[in-house]
Amino acid sequence: MFPVISSSPETSLMLGGLVMYHFRFDHVTHREDGAESRRSSFGAVAAYTFKNQIITNLWPNLYVQGETWNIGGSLEGILFPNTLYAVGPDSAKESEEDYTDRAFILKANVTRQIVSALRAGAHFIGVHSDLRDIEPGGLIDTGAIPGSDGGFAIGVGPRLLWDDRDRDMAPTRGSRLAMLATFHDGVLGSDYDYSSFVLDLRHYVPLPREHVLAVQAYAKLGRGDVPFQNMPPLGGDSRLRGFFAGRYKDKHMFALQTEYRVPVLYWRFGGTVFGGLGNVAGAVDELDLLDPRFAGGFGLRYRLNPDDGVNIRADFAATNEGDFGFYLSLGEAF
Repeated sequence: MFPVISSSPETSLMLGGLVMYHFRFDHVTHREDGAESRRSSFGAVAAYTFKNQIITNLWPNLYVQGETWNIGGSLEGILFPNTLYAVGPDSAKESEEDYTDRAFILKANVTRQIVSALRAGAHFIGVHSDLRDIEPGGLIDTGAIPGSDGGFAIGVGPRLLWDDRDRDMAPTRGSRLAMLATFHDGVLGSDYDYSSFVLDLRHYVPLPREHVLAVQAYAKLGRGDVPFQNMPPLGGDSRLRGFFAGRYKDKHMFALQTEYRVPVLYWRFGGTVFGGLGNVAGAVDELDLLDPRFAGGFGLRYRLNPDDGVNIRADFAATNEGDFGFYLSLGEAF
């Protein structure tokens, strides 16, 4: 069990506890190519932030028959005072309004190895959102934005995955290429009818002296009346650090980011520099690739577990709009 001390612009200081357990689900220890198979894991966290937010999460990640089957998901409960900005790439800072989201989120996925590192399967997501402490006359109060009524958003869909990374946490080589679609429909009990499509491409290049160059291209496209809670945001602790998560959000989003990682500077300490660009839009043909938002920065790492590459990371980031962010968390951004 580890204490949780975390920080981000969205949460301020976060304190809590984390349990992380790594194990082998069965006796198969190596893949067909002779490489050691990845170990299964189970995690649980409970935390409280200085913005009066409460976060609880349970997540299993099981590898069965070596890596033939992968079963994962999460069960999350949050009480989360938050800030909403108007949607779109030209959202003004003055459009901000406060609200509180009490939500329960269930995710589940299963994939099976098809050939080599190619996997295919399906996933499920169920979200129940209850909005409180809404500002009178704002976007939520007037119902001017989808998702204002809260309720259920339930979806299922297929997923296709190529993953030949050497490990899940802090990979040093290989690629993870994921494509998935999610269809939310009233037949499933969803209060919202919409769909989303995600393309997530990550590649890790090993360099001399154990340095690593990591690159990610990410796009999420929406169709229908996507609730604002499910619109893809720029910012946060994983994509375009420096922007407040949700400062820019809309139906469609793209982001490209890269990170240069130095695993050992002294003892268990390492470092990184990173940068990225991205944008959002209400329609695919409106995505402005020539005038994106920019963010970048540097970070320090402390290796908790040398075998699994689990790091505590501290990142300092800035944006082209003059915003700054400090992030203290567990695990790499991507």
